[in-house]
Amino acid sequence: MAFGEVLRQLRSARGVSQAAVAAGAGMDRSYVNRIEAGERGAPALPAVEALIGALQLSPAEGDRLMAAAGLLPRALRALGPDDPTILLLAQRLTDGALSQASQTSLRATIESIIRHWSNAGHE
Repeated sequence: MAFGEVLRQLRSARGVSQAAVAAGAGMDRSYVNRIEAGERGAPALPAVEALIGALQLSPAEGDRLMAAAGLLPRALRALGPDDPTILLLAQRLTDGALSQASQTSLRATIESIIRHWSNAGHE
């Protein structure tokens, strides 16, 4: 989905006007209008961050907008492109020798581990 479409969906879901989003992001309303109309491409990272803040998006929604802009989610940017654990996981999930069932099992295992650590408290 194009950046402008995702932006429009997120804005509309919150019932916020283009003018309000633009003001909150420090942009001109006509610029936001052109983005949503598909007349302008996705803006650079600082502008996307400003839109996320103006819309008060959840982390998941913010990552959705980032992805639509062709940018990495915040957590991946924070870790950096050479984080060994993330690279290892990505290599296994994209390994053509790994069956679809094995990929599904690996994903379920990782999700289970994350749920465990999320519920274990922040020790």
